[in-house]
Amino acid sequence: MTSTYKVTYYKPNLAGSRSMKVEAEYHSEAEDLVRGMVPGADVIRSEEVRGGESSSGGDMNLGNMGGMLGLFAVLFVLWLIIEYWMFIIPITLIIAILYYFGTKN
Repeated sequence: MTSTYKVTYYKPNLAGSRSMKVEAEYHSEAEDLVRGMVPGADVIRSEEVRGGESSSGGDMNLGNMGGMLGLFAVLFVLWLIIEYWMFIIPITLIIAILYYFGTKN
């Protein structure tokens, strides 16, 4: 019966370690699969993944949280512009005109 394994490896020409999930029957087979896909990789550890979490327990994956916050910020600013365009456009034009005449020597 195959299981999903998360294999963490280090490759000398890369900065830091990387992880890869593979399907295999044993830890050693998962490690061999990663060594075959990433030549020169030194396997640091392999752990079985069960129910979306690793069997070691304590890792909390916040991998893409920064991207989600950035997307939320862009959508929020877009909403503000759409909601308050009647104020934003005149204020922006006034600021642009004042800046133009203020920098003109």
